[in-house]
Amino acid sequence: MFKSELIAKPHKWDNGRCEWQLVMPLTCVFDGVEFTVPAKYNTDFASIPRFLWWFVPPHDVRIAAPAVMHDYLHSRIPKAL
Repeated sequence: MFKSELIAKPHKWDNGRCEWQLVMPLTCVFDGVEFTVPAKYNTDFASIPRFLWWFVPPHDVRIAAPAVMHDYLHSRIPKAL
């Protein structure tokens, strides 16, 4: 369950895709554990192949916050694992 609202602004363009930056921290509680993505974290939201955008747009509000949380947690995994 998300405890905060996702607020992001366009940050930079790279090869036709926009990268976004969080304006405020994004906090989620899962199984009693709180996870927070810090403000100024950069994300591309969901990395969905272009041919599937008609079905699931990468900036769909239903998947944006979970996509940011996924990207952040994935970036925190030690590279050796």
